[in-house]
Amino acid sequence: PARYQDRTAGVLDLVSRDGNREQPSLRATPSASNAGVSAEGPLGRAGRGSWLASARKSYLQYMIRRTSTDPTLAFGFTDGQLRLAYDVARGHNLAFSVTEGYSDLDRTDARNSLGGNSLMTSGYHLTNTGLAWRWAPSDRLLVTNRAAYIRERYENGNRESLTLASGMYREWAFGGDATWNWSSQAALEAGWSARRLGEDGYSNRYQYNPFAVRRLEDFGGTALRGGGYVQQSWSPLSGRLFVSAGARWDRHSTNDTQAVSPHAYLAVQLGRS
Repeated sequence: PARYQDRTAGVLDLVSRDGNREQPSLRATPSASNAGVSAEGPLGRAGRGSWLASARKSYLQYMIRRTSTDPTLAFGFTDGQLRLAYDVARGHNLAFSVTEGYSDLDRTDARNSLGGNSLMTSGYHLTNTGLAWRWAPSDRLLVTNRAAYIRERYENGNRESLTLASGMYREWAFGGDATWNWSSQAALEAGWSARRLGEDGYSNRYQYNPFAVRRLEDFGGTALRGGGYVQQSWSPLSGRLFVSAGARWDRHSTNDTQAVSPHAYLAVQLGRS
């Protein structure tokens, strides 16, 4: 659909649910590769909000080290999530979320067989924070505004604990969506987005000995990316026919490219099955 047409392939849309507003609960989830715990409950005495927190840690890397001779499998991760949601007024809801994740690769058991430019340790750190405001002035109109900050940082090291590569990607994102069900069989959707992207990093290569270094890459830059869409959907004949048509516009500041992408969709239910 037009909402996601700034991509050239499939889209996976992940949505975080709110916590339980009725009563607190605690859940533990052990498995063969990791263990996790999550807790949730109401926020405030009137039940106008909720909180949800979770954390996971893998232990598969410890099992592999004791059962396998392949040091490339020594991979582990740790992550956590927090989400707060609150009805600040009638029809107004605020939600804040933060996700932190860290994964690493440790091949120190194979240190003696690695070259000076071979990867021995690697670390990757992800931070994702978001703030969303939902406004429902009526049962037919829903407006959502969002702001988010995303950061990804990595660093690779060799057997001498010297940096092979390092970099960081960061992004500020803002956007809004509106859905208007102007009849029981039709809905109008529209939205916009603005993203400020930035990335920098470098990579090294060591020659003859670990301290003779040659810089292979040294990059950095920022860009602005914006877009908007509108789409109309109909479902007449008691929902047996579904039609949608829309378009979106996108622009990227790096090459000043602008694109307009039309979209149409038709589905017909021929029978009960």
